[in-house]
Amino acid sequence: MATIILVVVLALSSQLAFSSPSTISSASDLPYDESGRLSTHLLVYPKACEAYVRKSIPFNAYGRTSHAVIGDALSAFFGENDEDYEAKQQKSGELGKTECRAACIDRGVERFFVHSVMSVYRFEGFTEKRTIVDWLWESCQKVEFGFVN
Repeated sequence: MATIILVVVLALSSQLAFSSPSTISSASDLPYDESGRLSTHLLVYPKACEAYVRKSIPFNAYGRTSHAVIGDALSAFFGENDEDYEAKQQKSGELGKTECRAACIDRGVERFFVHSVMSVYRFEGFTEKRTIVDWLWESCQKVEFGFVN
């Protein structure tokens, strides 16, 4: 009986585990549908912060597809480049909350606007009082809806 319960727990925890994110070097590499809009909800962060994000978010990011960004995508989303993060890493060792940033982007955003993320959907670790998990839940997962008659 204990073996069966352990197998079920392991199976469930593997489904909740943080999926291996792909690395994106250009915003054009993101998943778009045939009308040029994002086909899924995203969580993007600098590749250099991958260890921090994976440690802080030990589950699949509330159904968001995670992408580490480098190169042109890093510059487009965060206004920084790979060398900036290399310098931060050399200065402080392992990157943590104060050095890292993240952004969530909702499905349906047009390709032209995908990098123009509103500030409420940005995690700026050096100014943020919440943890990245709290930010993700409070800022990215809330939904507003209305009815049109």
